[in-house]
Amino acid sequence: MKQSKTILLILILTTQLFLKGEWSDRVLLSGSDWCESPSIKVDSKGRIHAVWAESINYKNSYVVYSKSEDGGVTWTEPYKVSSNDTMRVWEPKLVIDSYDNPHIAYLLSRGEGSRVFYKKFNGITWSEDFEVEEFIITSLRMGIDHDDRVYLTWFMGDNITGKSLFTYFDNGWKDPIPISEQHLLIVRSNLIFDSENNLYLSGFDRNDSRAFLAKYSKSDEEWVSIEKIFDSGELSIASDIDICDGKIFSVISSGTSSLNNKIYFSSRFLDGNEWEYSNLIISHTYKENELVINNGVPYIFEIYYPHLKSKQSSLDKNRIDWSRELVCLYKNGSDWTTESIESEPERYMLWFDASSDFTRNKLYIII
Repeated sequence: MKQSKTILLILILTTQLFLKGEWSDRVLLSGSDWCESPSIKVDSKGRIHAVWAESINYKNSYVVYSKSEDGGVTWTEPYKVSSNDTMRVWEPKLVIDSYDNPHIAYLLSRGEGSRVFYKKFNGITWSEDFEVEEFIITSLRMGIDHDDRVYLTWFMGDNITGKSLFTYFDNGWKDPIPISEQHLLIVRSNLIFDSENNLYLSGFDRNDSRAFLAKYSKSDEEWVSIEKIFDSGELSIASDIDICDGKIFSVISSGTSSLNNKIYFSSRFLDGNEWEYSNLIISHTYKENELVINNGVPYIFEIYYPHLKSKQSSLDKNRIDWSRELVCLYKNGSDWTTESIESEPERYMLWFDASSDFTRNKLYIII
């Protein structure tokens, strides 16, 4: 029997991190008809941690946590980790500290906006849900530096004057402040850190609709730079970033609209200011993408719409094929190779996350 298009399942896929690796069979994690917004991380011992939002009745939901200690073959019974299940939760995020303990953050709906909640596991029990902020809009992002300082960013306000704010935990949560007062930034990337615990994030600046990279200096405790990464004369978004071997890498989508995107790859040295740009990698109508760098090899994962045209007339709306496909693009020498990972039209695939397992030299995808 085919799955309904309204059902979202949480799955795990693994591959050896070398070119032309083989993807494993899928492993089912969830037990609900509707799950969303999965997040996955691997700790220093190779244990895989995962969270996602699971619905009760398509209106109310809660955050679920599960763990695997054998490379994703078997998983613990999903555990309801958030305390409130009478409203809807959004965008659960997950990080792992240096003691291999998980920390999570999530949004709890409150009508027109959401509240930000945080909790952590201390090796024995989970903490109580702590309200970090009482009203935000969307785009929650979470990161943790090498000294276990936890950072959160989110978007607050309307589409005209709204800003991205950030806070961090250091003997208590600091008052949230804008990343920039002058730039109307929307953060799209993961939060990443260099060896000196400086924070980097990227997205797009609504002032000029161009991709940006921002750096927060931990030693100065301030944002020290916001730079434009890419400008082709069209809308551009730095959708994700990563750091490897003293370089920062970025995935950029650029086009006239979200239905007409070209994907580019760029890099520069952390102590430099000149970006190196690749040629066009691929043209896709995409939903989201994520970058993972392993052993110097970039892997770009994206959900896109293979059958959606860049222009659709009003007469076509009822005949649009909204089916999605999860693909991996990886660099082999100077060339890029694309392979399909998941393309089932009966599955409503909107979200995914990826994480490297350096203890097993594998990569995990949760969708």
